[in-house]
Amino acid sequence: MDNNFRIIKTYQTIFGLPREITEIQEVQNGYGNGSFVVIKAQKISD
Repeated sequence: MDNNFRIIKTYQTIFGLPREITEIQEVQNGYGNGSFVVIKAQKISD
């Protein structure tokens, strides 16, 4: 699938059940383990 975006970086956080989190969690690189993911991408010209 051509989406015209290039992924530059991904970050993730919220590890475990939110009701069980009692302290601030560190943001980690990548995706696949956290419940919240941020994707930094750049639009590729058409």
